[in-house]
Amino acid sequence: MSLIPKRNNARRQYLSLAALFSCGLGTNLMWCNFIGHSNGFLSSALEFSHLVNVRVFWLAGISLACVLLAILPGKVRHLDKQLKSTVPLLAASATGFFALAYSQFLFDPQVLTVVGLTVAGSTYAWTSAKYNLLMVRVLGVKGTLWGTFGALSIMLFASALTPLIPDNGVLVAIAMALPVMSAIIFEVTRRVLLANRINETGEGANEGDGAGIGQQREEKAGIAECMVPAKRVFGVRARPKTLSENPLDKGASYTFMVAVALMLATIRSLGAYGVWQGTEIATTASFAFSLPSVALMVCLLAVFAYFTIGKMEGHSIGVRFIPPIIVIFAGIFIAIVQIGSTGFSSQIYNYSLLEADVCSHLLFWCVVGASMERLAVPSFRVIGIAGTIYGSASVAWVVLLGNTNLVDYSFVAIITYGLLAIALIGIWMLLKQSERSAAKATLDPWGGITPGKGSLVPSENATDMIAAKCEAISEEYRLSTREKEIIFLLAQGRTRRFICEELVLSDNTIKTHLTHIYAKMGISSRQQMFNLLWEHPGHPGQPGQSA
Repeated sequence: MSLIPKRNNARRQYLSLAALFSCGLGTNLMWCNFIGHSNGFLSSALEFSHLVNVRVFWLAGISLACVLLAILPGKVRHLDKQLKSTVPLLAASATGFFALAYSQFLFDPQVLTVVGLTVAGSTYAWTSAKYNLLMVRVLGVKGTLWGTFGALSIMLFASALTPLIPDNGVLVAIAMALPVMSAIIFEVTRRVLLANRINETGEGANEGDGAGIGQQREEKAGIAECMVPAKRVFGVRARPKTLSENPLDKGASYTFMVAVALMLATIRSLGAYGVWQGTEIATTASFAFSLPSVALMVCLLAVFAYFTIGKMEGHSIGVRFIPPIIVIFAGIFIAIVQIGSTGFSSQIYNYSLLEADVCSHLLFWCVVGASMERLAVPSFRVIGIAGTIYGSASVAWVVLLGNTNLVDYSFVAIITYGLLAIALIGIWMLLKQSERSAAKATLDPWGGITPGKGSLVPSENATDMIAAKCEAISEEYRLSTREKEIIFLLAQGRTRRFICEELVLSDNTIKTHLTHIYAKMGISSRQQMFNLLWEHPGHPGQPGQSA
């Protein structure tokens, strides 16, 4: 009986956190739409339109921020403490620069436009990365699914209501306030997490709310997985990563990130959201939908999220995201067949592409979130890789297709989606190869692993043995909790650089811990540590072999 209040309390915490994430992300998306599609910024976009579509500079800013995340994830994470108050102010200032570029005479308006949009795009990408990283590491992929759904719903309804604000000055003022509001909501969410300590207590785990807090191991789709020690994200204790030990999962993760990033870039470039100039497209096409139309779009998005992504949660990455991609393909087909038909309707074309756009956006962050949980790569680097692909592809689309007609768009779209279909066929081939390899695999106590050779990936059996041996050795040699975490990661084959990033420790601190470990165990090298693990009598080994 006492468990029921705890379960209800954990579920309420989970839903309140998802709502906060939705509000913060939705505010960030609203800011993007205000800059790109509201009347307050139309004059600046049109003044620059004879040179290039101004969206190029916004996308360049996104690409720049994502490249930094991919290359220097650790340094960018540490910079957040110094920049968390500066970034929203930079975003608000950059918004003003773009809006007022051609209404002042002190500075070159073209320079203000380029600088304003580039800085705005960078801060937008950084804010999105922070929200999604914290959301994935606290609520899991299922929480990210519904948190992003809520954000997109807020953005869609706000887009439908935007034409009700006739004053351009008010639109600009609201746009400048939105990034600051998003930063405030992020800080409120972070403080709520610290107050509730939702990931410290273990409440909410396995209660059907998707939080997954407190899990130590799980078995999905027959693939062995292991949990790595949890760490703090923006000061909040995060869920431990569930790293897949199947090498095909790694390939599928990267393949899906590339495919979905290209898909989102293509859909957005073909639709009304991808064009930031032209009176007809910029002012009417994006916001021409009535509230009932937007409500229908949100309902379709909810059905898409629940049946094609949520219901596939228990499957491996190689299978999990194929159904939503097929559904999005169907939406693109509906849009493309409108072109050239006798009863062509631009409204149906734009509506279909916008629905495909929001579905792709939702799928994009779910794929990135699943990859963050499964890959032994810093989470910021995963976001940076996916964002760089999206930004670079979007820039190419805008530059290449900025002045082409709809027929040209459809022709290139068919080619692009043909390439994506080839990528999906490649994933299916990987899965078949995995099944054949599993059928031929021979069983032994260590799942085919011979220390020192290690050409195969450890099975679930091997992972259990390694964890048990690390635990036994830690007790025998009186290792500290931190030292136990380090030898566990070393036994999994992790590099010192990975351990530094995963445990948020400096390289010198890791070296100091290793020195203490070696001294307690009476050894002088990592190889000797592996020998002790292999020969430890706590679990059956393979006599006669040494590492």
